[in-house]
Amino acid sequence: MIVDLTQIENEAFFEVSIEPSDVQWDEDDVALIQPLMVQCRIEKGDGQVKVEGNIKTILKAHCSRCFEQKDLDTDINFIAIFVNREKFPTDEELELHKEDLDVSLFEGEELNLAEVAREQILISLPTRILCSSDCKGLCGICWTNLNTASCKCHEKEIDLRFAKLKELNERRN
Repeated sequence: MIVDLTQIENEAFFEVSIEPSDVQWDEDDVALIQPLMVQCRIEKGDGQVKVEGNIKTILKAHCSRCFEQKDLDTDINFIAIFVNREKFPTDEELELHKEDLDVSLFEGEELNLAEVAREQILISLPTRILCSSDCKGLCGICWTNLNTASCKCHEKEIDLRFAKLKELNERRN
């Protein structure tokens, strides 16, 4: 959804549903499976636009340990600040401050809410998606999902460097 900033005097409120097909989603590991429900307030200032709101949707992703698919209920509160590229200093040696890192640049008089929502979802994703906090993952030898089955690979596995120590320990007992 494109917002025409010339139509906003100071601030405006939006409540929109954005279809997954309208979002430029290039992520292979995570899929959008439901429309994005976006509620936001857009506040316009001197060459700056502040977007504050909430995004709700459901994503589908694979667990980082066992690769089972998991639905991720996503409920994100966000604040995004955009500065018109024309008003942003472009000195080659510009000292950036911490607050400058939270600013995105835009050109023209339009803001794409689908793109804002996409960025906010990607920022909020955990680095490792897990199906549960106690996921056991896959066996490194036979690739059995250890959450649903067990294997005997680790019982057979003997590190030759410690084979003599194991033998001595077994004799002792």
